[in-house]
Amino acid sequence: MSFGKFEDYNRKYPHLFYPAFRVQEKMRDKFMGLHWWKRKLAKYEEVRKQVQEHDKREEERENRERRQRYEVSKDLMKQGTDFFDVKKKGRRKRRARKVGCE
Repeated sequence: MSFGKFEDYNRKYPHLFYPAFRVQEKMRDKFMGLHWWKRKLAKYEEVRKQVQEHDKREEERENRERRQRYEVSKDLMKQGTDFFDVKKKGRRKRRARKVGCE
């Protein structure tokens, strides 16, 4: 079940999941205490935010690099040079050398 479906069911039938939440609360109270769990969940939330920020910065960096590569390829196209054609020509030469050596 997806989280979205879970949320929908919880909204439509709040009494459906109440026993499970009650068991969770009782277990938290018995194991380590409610205070400990509140601190743990607060730390978890902080780390989750840090990970999201890191992912966002990483995505922005990747987008910047992608735009830079695009600009370079556009400049090469304007000059009449296709970067990928240059690589293919280099591969052909190497293959030709191998065939010639055998």
